[in-house]
Amino acid sequence: MGKILAAGVVTLVLAVGSCDNDTFVEDTGAELAFQVAGGGTRGLGEDVLTLNNALDDSAGLGGLTIEVYGIGERRTFSAADFDPVERESPSIAVPDYGTIFVEARLTQEGGDVVSAGIATWPLRGPGYNWAITISRAPHPSAVLSDEVDLTNPPEPPWPCVWHWCYGVWRFEIREDARNYESEAFWLSVYRPPRESICDSPDIICF
Repeated sequence: MGKILAAGVVTLVLAVGSCDNDTFVEDTGAELAFQVAGGGTRGLGEDVLTLNNALDDSAGLGGLTIEVYGIGERRTFSAADFDPVERESPSIAVPDYGTIFVEARLTQEGGDVVSAGIATWPLRGPGYNWAITISRAPHPSAVLSDEVDLTNPPEPPWPCVWHWCYGVWRFEIREDARNYESEAFWLSVYRPPRESICDSPDIICF
């Protein structure tokens, strides 16, 4: 999902991402994939926070378990199923219509659950895949809409903007298991078109 450098293309992106008539793409079933965000440091006020999204550390995402259901079968992933370099899970098939449930939880050594929650949303027809970015951070990987008031947040999903973002879910991490006070467990859900406009030879993406 790169930035677009061709004039007039932004209008095309919005039209593809929001069009209700998806009959231009054959109904062949969608895919869902998960990706884990990176680490590094982030400034928060006067503090500099170190983000721990390591897949081999229970203080990060080493205790991650994901269950997906509502798709005709139940699929389960753990941190061990993610590619350690690409930080992605294998894609799974999901139907074009219905309601999907993604149950995510974090455990510490010994299986003690320190954060858990369920993201659920309607599948909206053919033409799109689904991608979820998972992170432990003070803020989600997605850019939240200006209408989200973090002092009085609405019920999830929280609206987000850009890069085909669909919605954001935030789950509390148990206080004694946080790496810093503002740390939370985030699922950022994206709905990219199956045929990315970045595949077009007339558009430059990077």
